[in-house]
Amino acid sequence: MVENRFQIIFLKEAREFILEIDYKAKSKIQLTLKKALLSNDVSCFKKIDQDIWEFRTKFKRMQYRLFAFWDKRDSLNTLVICTHGIIKRRSKIPRKEIDKARNTKREYFSH
Repeated sequence: MVENRFQIIFLKEAREFILEIDYKAKSKIQLTLKKALLSNDVSCFKKIDQDIWEFRTKFKRMQYRLFAFWDKRDSLNTLVICTHGIIKRRSKIPRKEIDKARNTKREYFSH
């Protein structure tokens, strides 16, 4: 049996994003998350900035992105914290989305 490489935690905005999308897209995102948990596949989980990562899912010509960062403070559990998500048509990531994830990370670690 293969163990998960980390645990995924969804902050409020990321949970709301997933709840709002249609069932088939949601199912495809769940498959991407499972794949990322079990393997080191950059097609589904990729570093996009110094400290920000993204889960990448392509479905029906749309690109679903969940922004995330690592929390390795606990030596027993490695967490990946999902901040928020977007749907886009082009592959370029808006800088404001990366900045938003970075600001959320700063808030998360300040508590």
